[in-house]
Amino acid sequence: MKCRICLQEGDFKQLKLREMMFGFRDNFDYFECGNCGCIQIAKIPANIEKYYPSNYYSYTAADVPVKRSFIRRIHFEYHSFGKHRLLGGLLALKFKASKFYTWLKELQLSNKNESILDVGCGNGQLLKRIYRLGFNDLTGIDPFMDKDVIYNPQLRLLKKDIFDIQGQFDVIMMHHSLEHMDHQNEVIGKAASLLSEKGRLLIRIPIVSKPLMEKYGINVVSLDPPRHFYIHSLKSITHLIQQNNLSIYKTVFDADPFSILGSEQYSRDISNVNDDRSYIQNPQNSIFTQEDLQRFQQEIDQYNQAGESDSVALYIRKAQV
Repeated sequence: MKCRICLQEGDFKQLKLREMMFGFRDNFDYFECGNCGCIQIAKIPANIEKYYPSNYYSYTAADVPVKRSFIRRIHFEYHSFGKHRLLGGLLALKFKASKFYTWLKELQLSNKNESILDVGCGNGQLLKRIYRLGFNDLTGIDPFMDKDVIYNPQLRLLKKDIFDIQGQFDVIMMHHSLEHMDHQNEVIGKAASLLSEKGRLLIRIPIVSKPLMEKYGINVVSLDPPRHFYIHSLKSITHLIQQNNLSIYKTVFDADPFSILGSEQYSRDISNVNDDRSYIQNPQNSIFTQEDLQRFQQEIDQYNQAGESDSVALYIRKAQV
């Protein structure tokens, strides 16, 4: 057996994981590399489309109007870059900062004309939100789209994968899309080739969490077979990044309570979708109390702070020679 990330050969730990998001309960063989710690699928199923039905979450996210918003732009620039102190401060009293403001801040995206590529954009919800803030060069790609959607010269969604793209981008984002792709080293290498000289790459992925694996085992929700071909360890993803002459300049563990809630449900044989007992599907019929939900929040906060949760954001740039 050979790890497809670090190329180490060995008799690695075997895992039999079952699909539980939609409750198919089909079993899949995975293994965990004893060298780099990456958990990976043994063989990608030929019928992988079955596991991306029309109600898969990235296709059903609430639509966002493609319309500039002066208020949202001021709100964003106040929170992320300290601009518009008076009006921004007033807006901050009324509106909470969106999570994606943090990503744009860490990517140093104060210039609205920098080119942004979102790899695995789904229905383009995030790019539409960024467009509303006044950004002018936004491209999303997703091979599972029905067709290209060109909203205007500033915002376009393309039915392509990363290997179909040419040119240079100032920012490339992969929000929980890398784990769905085969040929991991080639994907990172292609992303590196698309980055401008001072470009930045944001990779947000599920990551192996020792405490969650110890507690929930094969029921850890972020394993998500067979859609997640790879669940990296910090060691394995760092190996790929460095191998492609890139370097990580900031690491943020950013899991939310779903990491625990979903794992708790799987442990009780409750799927997240298509099950009336699921908190995601039917909160009123859930087995969880408000006290449970508060506890899940506290637990995941502790895991994030300790760098031991199952979701990470990696901010990356070209390595300095």
